[in-house]
Amino acid sequence: MIVDRQPFFHRTILLLARSLSKINPTPLDKVERIFALCPSETVGVFRINQRGQDAVLALGVYLLESRQQHIDVLLPYLLKLLKGLPKAVWLDEKPLVETDKLPVAERFSFLLNSMLSDIAANTSDDQVREKILSAQVELLALLTALLTTAASSDNFIATQQAKVLLCRGPIPVLLGLCRTLGRSCSTQPVLLRMFQEQPAHHLVKTEEPKLPTKGSMSNFHNIVPTSLLPSLPPMPDNVYELPQKNLRSRSSSSASSSCRMDNAMLQQVLLHKPGSSVSSCAGLQPPITCSLVLSLQHLQAVLGCAKRLLSSNVVAVLDSVCAEISSSNIVKLFPYVSIKELLNLVTVGLLQHLLQPHTELPAPFTRDVQDFVMGLYLTGHTELMSESSGGIVATTTPIFNTHKLSIRANAACVELLVWAVIEEAEAEKLCKRLKDKLYAPRMLLAHMPLMRICLQGLGNLAERFPGIASTSVRYLTDFLVDPSPILLRLYRTPASSNPPVTVSGSLSASEARQSSSGSSSREFEELRDLAIRYLCVALLSARSLDPDAAMAYVARVSPHLLKQGQHETQQERELVCGNVVVSLGHVGVALRHVPRTTSTILHQCMLKSLCSPPSHLDQLIVEQLGYLLLSHTQGPICDVIVEQFSKIILESTSVSYSRTPTDRAVHQYRHIEWSVHNALANVCAMLGGQEEMLTLLTNLLELFVKLGLAVKTNSEKNHAVLKASSSAGSLGVLVPVLAVLVRRLQPIKQPKPRLLKLFRDFWLLCIVMGFANSEAGIWPAEWYGSVGHIAEKSPLLLSRTQNRSEMKELKYTYAVRDDSVAVSELQELRQQILGLLEFPADLSPSVSKLSFSQCIYLLSVYRLEALR
Repeated sequence: MIVDRQPFFHRTILLLARSLSKINPTPLDKVERIFALCPSETVGVFRINQRGQDAVLALGVYLLESRQQHIDVLLPYLLKLLKGLPKAVWLDEKPLVETDKLPVAERFSFLLNSMLSDIAANTSDDQVREKILSAQVELLALLTALLTTAASSDNFIATQQAKVLLCRGPIPVLLGLCRTLGRSCSTQPVLLRMFQEQPAHHLVKTEEPKLPTKGSMSNFHNIVPTSLLPSLPPMPDNVYELPQKNLRSRSSSSASSSCRMDNAMLQQVLLHKPGSSVSSCAGLQPPITCSLVLSLQHLQAVLGCAKRLLSSNVVAVLDSVCAEISSSNIVKLFPYVSIKELLNLVTVGLLQHLLQPHTELPAPFTRDVQDFVMGLYLTGHTELMSESSGGIVATTTPIFNTHKLSIRANAACVELLVWAVIEEAEAEKLCKRLKDKLYAPRMLLAHMPLMRICLQGLGNLAERFPGIASTSVRYLTDFLVDPSPILLRLYRTPASSNPPVTVSGSLSASEARQSSSGSSSREFEELRDLAIRYLCVALLSARSLDPDAAMAYVARVSPHLLKQGQHETQQERELVCGNVVVSLGHVGVALRHVPRTTSTILHQCMLKSLCSPPSHLDQLIVEQLGYLLLSHTQGPICDVIVEQFSKIILESTSVSYSRTPTDRAVHQYRHIEWSVHNALANVCAMLGGQEEMLTLLTNLLELFVKLGLAVKTNSEKNHAVLKASSSAGSLGVLVPVLAVLVRRLQPIKQPKPRLLKLFRDFWLLCIVMGFANSEAGIWPAEWYGSVGHIAEKSPLLLSRTQNRSEMKELKYTYAVRDDSVAVSELQELRQQILGLLEFPADLSPSVSKLSFSQCIYLLSVYRLEALR
């Protein structure tokens, strides 16, 4: 963890603050121990060293964790310290951790303002909240006046010492303030998420390595992108988390919005990445929702400051000052060789964040924002295009890239322009501008943040203005089926289809996952999924004026799927067909309540295209069928998909290891067998409702039994030993799927007769195939572990009565009858029983008389209870 690498004093004073916060009420004299270590004011100037910064941070942690005890004493000091930051003297320039590169004043300003914003968001006192917000806005105005005065007066920064003071104080303090003003959360304060309480080292329990038999079903991956989860019905609390696809990134940066970000990563990003803020941390789990709303007076003040700061003459002067100081290395921690792009980013990002919650501001103010931001957008767009064509050379250092900062600033401008639109005609013009941006010929991978915002803007405009929703639908559809140049660049043709699942099931399944997931980059899937997400939003909005909007979309894109579209290259054809499949799947889920939409997509598009002819596209179709199944847990849609999945698995198994090459060549489902298992595992992992899960369990157990009988028939035809037959590998792959579902169920104590019979047949097949006997070592360890998980929740197999008739019935109710078992197989089962009894001489005659059903009953009960 990052905290482990931080200085001793930093860790110790935070521990003291947390200890005091747990005392209610905390004696003031104990809090004053921390207070005494905070920076003090001398002749109106604060002199701040690293220990003083740590003490202020500890004071904030105490206030937030103690529910703001002694705030009447501590808040006036914090506000006074905030006001004194522009003139403060920074006594040392020490990084908090080795990777720190941002200026010390910026880091402290960021932490102090984060702390104050957290206090404002979590207080119930409106006066406290207003004091804090007013102080922050006043500081912004003070810094703006200081910097604009410096830029307009040659005498103010005539000496190098004056420039150094500017770069040590006002500039970094302004950056820290702009990155935090108004950003907080009432449920989880940002400061506490950045500096989480760490368990004492001697209390940390070292986790024992997990046994292979308790594997996590890691061969499966999640088919539902995080960005599209809102389209599904609400997920239950006991969802079994499957890993995400192992997609390769085309960029060296890992800051993809699809990546999950924990609190440790949040600290790293906010303290080390130039221009970062909480609102820009995509993928943060759980997400932070802002709870601070500024008044119109404060918003007008912030807009005025932004206009003055971003005027061309001010930016030019500050840019030259920063370049000179950075190159001179006088200031140890000052990586900003150029400030223009960063100032644009933090200022526009601040406006965007503060204005986003407001929907009914005065029209003149909104128009003022629109005009100002449009000017910034056009200037930024021109510079970006010049940089892409080589006209302007971007400044790049290990942690500072002016081109990427310009892109992020331009994206924030687009977001503000979408917010500022008032009339429908303006919205339509902006849609056209966003569409042109998506098709810009020089779009590079670095433009991903801008592409995301453009796609989001098309969806948001459609939602706000239903009259232009059809326009957004058309543009988003074009992005997918008349692919944008950036999509063509990011797309990679799938290298191969899934390999067959053999006896070494876990390895082959893993290879299959690698093969299917490596077909495209993370960035490609992220853009495609975002476009589809907002396409669904636009279609839902369009329905308010055109009830047939969804069917019109299906009619437009389905010809591409049925190989009737016109494409220049094979790669473009594959890209478009893949986009159509995924979009139809998600439209079928998002618009599942619209009559005929899902059934048309299922029957006329998905099933009609599946394996006709076999291609890599079939794996995508199977994933979408699984996605549809998650949204239709009952009814005809569910029945059709489950039946189709069962058919694929059964037919694949019937010829998986056929000795006839012709049969193997003509089989159309073999290449998607693992994809079906993966889709079923996803349904098992996310399905809600005990009744629905029990229904699915019944269907899967039925399929397992049918597969077992097919394996037995196959082994008899090939004269192979039943449990050692390689065909049983296809049966074993279904065991982890069942385990994912059963682990989420309550223990099954009173099953219905049908379910009890299926469990008995399941254990029969596990005994015969050797899935329940880990000592044999024939099958992958994960299968044995999965059987163990199923045993934990399985119903009792013991006879519930003393009636001998019930035991006799087993002879006829087991899936495998006594008369269909070879003598050698029966003898081997008897030997297993004798082995478990350690070969007692007095029981051997009795065991040798046991029938097949009796042997299976005894071994099933023993293996189940031993594993339970």
